[in-house]
Amino acid sequence: MLVVTPRPAPTESLMGFALRLTEANGYPSISYVVDSLSGHLYRQTPGRLNALPLLEMVGISSEEADRLTLRPMEKSKAYIRIHGNDLPSYEVNVRNPKICPKCLAENGNCEAFWDLTQAVACPLHRIMLIDRCSECLLPLKWHRSKVVQCKCGADLRNQPISPASPPLCKIMEVMRHLVYRDALLSPFPETMRHLAHLDIRRLCKLLWVMSGALHQRQGGESLPKSRRRYLAELERIARAFEHWPSGFQVFLEEMYAAELDAATRLPRFRQLFSWLTIRLIKNDGVDDEVYAFLEEQVYRFGARYWTRGAMCRDGAASSLFPDTMPWGTISEAADILGFHMTTMKRRIESGEIKVRQISEKKMRGMVVDLDWARSQVLSRFPTVRIRMAAKQLKVSIETVRALRENGTYVTSHRPMYPDGFAREDISVLAEKFEKLTVGKVCVRCKEATTLQRVFIRHRAAPMEKANMLAWLLANPDRVIGCKSAKAGITQAQISSEDAEQFFRSVGNREVYVNEREAQRQLSVQSWIITWLRNEGFLECTKHIGRMMVRKESLEQFERTFEVLKLIADRVGKSAALAYRRVDLSGVCHVKAGPNGRTVLFIHRSDVDKVEKMLSAIAVKRLRPRSSDCCDVITH
Repeated sequence: MLVVTPRPAPTESLMGFALRLTEANGYPSISYVVDSLSGHLYRQTPGRLNALPLLEMVGISSEEADRLTLRPMEKSKAYIRIHGNDLPSYEVNVRNPKICPKCLAENGNCEAFWDLTQAVACPLHRIMLIDRCSECLLPLKWHRSKVVQCKCGADLRNQPISPASPPLCKIMEVMRHLVYRDALLSPFPETMRHLAHLDIRRLCKLLWVMSGALHQRQGGESLPKSRRRYLAELERIARAFEHWPSGFQVFLEEMYAAELDAATRLPRFRQLFSWLTIRLIKNDGVDDEVYAFLEEQVYRFGARYWTRGAMCRDGAASSLFPDTMPWGTISEAADILGFHMTTMKRRIESGEIKVRQISEKKMRGMVVDLDWARSQVLSRFPTVRIRMAAKQLKVSIETVRALRENGTYVTSHRPMYPDGFAREDISVLAEKFEKLTVGKVCVRCKEATTLQRVFIRHRAAPMEKANMLAWLLANPDRVIGCKSAKAGITQAQISSEDAEQFFRSVGNREVYVNEREAQRQLSVQSWIITWLRNEGFLECTKHIGRMMVRKESLEQFERTFEVLKLIADRVGKSAALAYRRVDLSGVCHVKAGPNGRTVLFIHRSDVDKVEKMLSAIAVKRLRPRSSDCCDVITH
């Protein structure tokens, strides 16, 4: 029996109560009380202390002894008991105590809540807990003689304090409530009711798993479980849980949205969210419904990118998905639209149905915007073919395709046949074009020019024409007049400065030339340009909706080779004669095209040699026709 036997406080820890007994009885160190609790068997292991000897030493009740003891009754040595809660040893830090200076000044007790590794702030006074003395700059230890005094003699109640953020205090308030499980000792915050069904072990696991996931997403390496190095991540997670569920959606968007928006091939959902599906749900092993509130919000976020089947194939989790999925498979979209799968594939290839590729598989890796599919209305009129659509809009067929590709033509109605257009949608677009020119008169000045002249001058591709029309629809005040309203939108007048500014904004036009310009520059036909492109002599790319030839590669080829026909014309011989009579065995040349349709390009270094060969060829005189002879005799 001890001489002075104070009663333990309802929230006091075992080591804090032992230190208070040490101070009350005048012992120089806490070791005297701790040795009597451990019997020298677990002297170096504070986490294995049992409070049962205090029944005789102090006269506490069995309930108080059960609450104070640190040794778990059923769990293994890897667990430590805190206020009746068995927690993994990495969730508890008994060797390095933490304190709240204001709590010590008010009641002089050390709380059991402070022994948690993730307990970093006091929710009562909204300040950060202290684990180091400001005088000696050493970590706090239990091996001292007084509760409110450091081993160096400094008063712990006068330690400098720093405020804790409100979200962090909220999550600490939840943690403190789950430790004591008493609304009178620690009320549960109303804004955190979505966490009320968790116990302290699952809450701690949730916090350090999410902290580790956030830390790795920010470029850090994996850290040990439940360390204070997660403090910055813990504050961010606390903000996510404070405003539920909008705050958690913002948290997921900050973590993953940038990567998923830029990804050409989406990562696997279960791999990206393995911290939830594996480390929390699968490894919990007791109740799958504990983290259902979290899983539901993750599915809600994932629905912006994945389909239902890509996220989860388990029927038990189907109730957690949103009622309407934004993205779905081609078969799901076909069911909504009432199309056959063949029709769906044809419309996808024509560009009428917008899809997004989420994997390398050609068709199975495509997802369709189901919101768009649900909004489609079946047209009540016969399908408008593209030729008639171009006639109604008064633009070219290629421009109509480009208008559909860049979204200027809005497909809000479904035509009966693929590759067709709905009369309602064509009429809406034609009306928009008509509004640009209605009430406008012809402007006769040098600054005004029609769209048709602009397109011819800049050799605009169909996509450029469509983009300019879309730009004018968004900026109708740029149309300053109309030369002939009956001729269509191409006769609308804009200022030359606006036209030049638009084509400068397109960019890289001076880098490329179209195939027709390449034909003119090399004096060949279109199929020769195609052959040179396929064989790698000309560098080509698809630019602004048209196959374009890189000007640098075209000039390089022209500096290196010359077509044989031009050489023959320069010498005064026919191209057919040159192809038949010139011996090319010692001449560097390129045969462009398949057999039977060959065009010869001569290297510039051998052009003089070929010219000499052609000059040396004697052209036989053709025998006169019989009719010519008769004419000569007659005259």
